Amino acid sequence: MKTAALLLVISYAVLMLYALWKQKNRNICMGAGCLLLLAYALLFILKNRGPMPLLLLGMLCISAGALLNGIRQKKVHLLHHLIRLLLEAAIAALCWISLGGI
Repeated sequence: MKTAALLLVISYAVLMLYALWKQKNRNICMGAGCLLLLAYALLFILKNRGPMPLLLLGMLCISAGALLNGIRQKKVHLLHHLIRLLLEAAIAALCWISLGGI
């Protein structure tokens, strides 16, 4: 379960970095969130524990960056952001459970 959670965090961060790279407008908030997620994954690998606030802050930054990007382009898709929040909540819950949160 820990491996699945770690793979989800890494793949989500890499996917968001790829989306950031493909954008015309660079978003610092989204990039910082991706780096925070990769830092969480590195700490998870090295210490076998990752600080949950780092994970939550990274996902919050990615969501805020995506929302700001949508507002800037005047194309805010609410369903897209709802799905993103549900996916992030599921990843965070899986990480929390795999670390013995319950």
